[in-house]
Amino acid sequence: MSRPVARHEVAELEGPGRLEPLGAGSARPWLEVTDPTGTARRLAAFRTSSGAPAARYASGLPGRHVARWLDASGGPMGADEVIEVLDRPGDGPLDAHGPIRVAEGGTRFEHEDGTPFLWLADTWWHALTPRITDEELRELAIQRVVQGFTAVQLVVGPLPEVREGEPRGATVGGFSWEPGWTVLRPEYFEAADRRLRIILATGLVPVVVGAWGYHLDDAGVEVMRAHWTELVARYAAYPVVWVVAGEASLPWYDRLFLPETPTHAARLSAGWAEVARTIRAVDPFQRPMTVHPSPGVDAYASIDVFPDMGLTDFQMLQTGHWDRGSLPGTMDAVARTIALTPRQPVINGEVCYEGIMGASWPDIQRFLWWAQVLAGAAGHTYGAQGLWGMNDGSFTGQVGSWGDATWREAAALSGAAHVGAARRWLDERPWPGMVPANGLVSLGAEPGHRMRPHAARLADGRLVAYLPGAALLDNGASDPRLYREVRFGGFPPDASVHLGYHDPRTMALRLEEDRPADAEGNVTVTRGMLAAMPSMEDWIVEAIPG
Repeated sequence: MSRPVARHEVAELEGPGRLEPLGAGSARPWLEVTDPTGTARRLAAFRTSSGAPAARYASGLPGRHVARWLDASGGPMGADEVIEVLDRPGDGPLDAHGPIRVAEGGTRFEHEDGTPFLWLADTWWHALTPRITDEELRELAIQRVVQGFTAVQLVVGPLPEVREGEPRGATVGGFSWEPGWTVLRPEYFEAADRRLRIILATGLVPVVVGAWGYHLDDAGVEVMRAHWTELVARYAAYPVVWVVAGEASLPWYDRLFLPETPTHAARLSAGWAEVARTIRAVDPFQRPMTVHPSPGVDAYASIDVFPDMGLTDFQMLQTGHWDRGSLPGTMDAVARTIALTPRQPVINGEVCYEGIMGASWPDIQRFLWWAQVLAGAAGHTYGAQGLWGMNDGSFTGQVGSWGDATWREAAALSGAAHVGAARRWLDERPWPGMVPANGLVSLGAEPGHRMRPHAARLADGRLVAYLPGAALLDNGASDPRLYREVRFGGFPPDASVHLGYHDPRTMALRLEEDRPADAEGNVTVTRGMLAAMPSMEDWIVEAIPG
C-alpha cells in the first residue's frame, strides 16, 4: 500500500493493535521510516482517543519512504507501508521552504532549503485556553502574519502561574494528565493538535514549551520525560521549535528568595537537563531546542540553566520587565551570549511585555528589536501584557495581576505593528551575515552606554543604524545636544553616500539625501539646533555608498 504526500506534508499512520493508556515509564511501539537515501528514523507512537497507536512523518525528500511498525523491543509488527513523497510542496505556508534549523556559522536560522528565517515571535503561553475561541485564535494569527511575525511561543502542557488541575489552567482539551500525573490524556493533545494546526495554517512557526519549570517539583522527571515523548511523537514531524521548559529553574513563587532557593533552582535545572536528553534521544528530526530562563533565580540566558551547550541549539534570554531599566542589562546579556563558543543564535524570549505594570510602551519595543538584532541577535520575541495569558477579563495568575488589559486590547497595541514592520523591512535587505558596527556611528553604544545608537553593516556594504529618541539616550542621563551632529563612518574616502531616514513605527521613508564622505570615509549630518535627525524621536538611518 502506498500513501502519496507532498513535500513536508505530514502523514499520520495508524499501527496495529491497541495501546493501553500511557504514563511515566510506559513502553511505546515505534514507526521506523527509511527514506530514499537509506536513512532510517524511528518515530515514537502516541495513543489516539480510540486507543490505537499512531505516528506522524514528514520529509522534504521526494521518493519512496518505507515505513514499518516495531514493538517496544524493536520487533516487527505487521506489513510494511510506503509513503510516496511527491516532488511538490504541501499546501501549508511553511511547506515551500521546510522547517527551520540553525544555519551554518551558528548566528541565525534558516529553512531546510536554505532560505533565511528572521525570527519575530509573539507570546501566547495560554494559547490552548477556552478564553479564546478557535476562530479568534485564527484571526489573531492572521493579524500577526500580516504585521510581519514569523513565530509564536506557546505552552503545550502545565501552564505558567497556575497549578495543574486548577480551573483557570484548563484548556480546550482539559488537562494533559489525569489527576496525580497517572496517565496522559489523548483528548487534551487532540485539542492541542487542532490549535497548532490553526497556527501552522497561517504560516507561523510554533515554538512549543513543554511545561513551566516549577511543575517538575510536582510531576517529577519521569513524568516529564513521558510528557515530552508525547510531544515529540505528535509534533516533531511539523515545522516546530522546542523549549524544554519555561523559567526552567524557577521554584514555585512561595519558595523564592529563601536561603535554600539557589539549591532548589540547581535541582530543577538538573532535572530538566535529564528531560532535555530524552528529547534529544527520541526526536528523529532534531528540531531546534533551547530552554527558557528566569531572572528570578539569576538565570538570564539558557546557558545559566543548561551549562552543557549540547542541550541547546540556540540561546534564549529573559531579561526583565522593568521598562527602560531593563535595557542595559538586556544588551549586556545579548553581548555575553553572542560571545559564547560554540556560537549559537541568540533570541530574547521574554522581555518588557508591552503594557506590563503600565509601562514598556512602543518606544521600548522598537529599541528592543533594533538594538538586539543590530547587535547580532537572530531576531526577537515580542510580548504584550494580557495576551500571554489570554486574559478575557477573568484571568489572574498566582503572582497577581501584572496589568488588567484583556487579550483583545493587548493584541491591538501598536508596538507589535512597529516591530512587525521592522522585521519586514529588514527581511527585504541582505541581512544574513550582517556585522555589528556601533563604532561606525558617533555616540555608538558600548559597554556601560548601551542606550545609545546601534548599527550594523550588511553584506552589500550598506550601514543600518538605529538612533534612540533623545529622551532615551543614556536613559536620559546625557545631554540631548550631543545629537546635534551625528557621524556615520566606514565609507570609501570622498564617496557619495545616500542617506535614507525611516520612521521606525512604519518603516516609511520620510527623508532622503546624498552627502559626501570626507577623506577619512565619514559622513557628518547636522540639521537643527538640537537634533541632526529630522526630529528628536527615534530613527532608522540607512546609509548606502554610491
